[in-house]
Amino acid sequence: MNLPTCLKTYTPNNLFETFCEVSTVEQALATKAPSLITLSKTDGCSKKQVFGLLQLHLMLLSHNSKVKQGLSKMEVDMLASDIIRDFFFLTFADVNVVFKRFYHGEYGQLYGTLTVADVYKWFQNYASERCEAAAEQSRLEDEKRYKSESSVPENFSLEQLGYVRDADSGAWRIDPERVAQREAERKEREAREAQRKSEERARKMRENEELARIRREVAIKNILAKPLDERSDAECDYLMLYDEQTRREEHQKPSSGDTSEQA
Repeated sequence: MNLPTCLKTYTPNNLFETFCEVSTVEQALATKAPSLITLSKTDGCSKKQVFGLLQLHLMLLSHNSKVKQGLSKMEVDMLASDIIRDFFFLTFADVNVVFKRFYHGEYGQLYGTLTVADVYKWFQNYASERCEAAAEQSRLEDEKRYKSESSVPENFSLEQLGYVRDADSGAWRIDPERVAQREAERKEREAREAQRKSEERARKMRENEELARIRREVAIKNILAKPLDERSDAECDYLMLYDEQTRREEHQKPSSGDTSEQA
């Protein structure tokens, strides 16, 4: 999503509609929305635009708090700056959750005033909660990936791991032949998987080359369909390069005389 689209999507009028089904930290993480720092580095003026968007949200928050003493213009500016600096990893999906919690009364009674410390504390607590949720999510994903990639069965036995029981003592010991067999099977699986990936890469490369060839031919036909006086300099240069490449490819092809001579 580019910056203008994000700014339009995340305005106070559209934020809650955009994230209407997002009300928890986990749901905000799942949106994969761009972070504040990512939006701020989109182009030269993007940081100022993101700053202005946060200002609008904070002013609306102060207005809707219905307190006698809300946030001043200077306090709004300071808060927007602090949020971009200290919570740069948050997204507007996260901002949406923080503000929803406020509107749902989860931060308690304000007792006539809304301070910078109040709002900053909301974001601080949310950021800590988000980091913990992200760490837990990462742990679960690693655990799931380990289970899917592990060659050890869920209900494995020592025999499956290459052990044998001594008939006399009853003790377990490694069976070298069984271990060697398991290692050979593992290497065979890895070789098959490597071969499959290599064939897949080669297939994709052929498809990309064919697609590039088709696009090139279509571009050439479109240029040739134009009158000479309507072709741009870039199109003329493209035709010249195409002709030169075609001649070079034809020159590199073995002639029928060369083929018969080799035979």
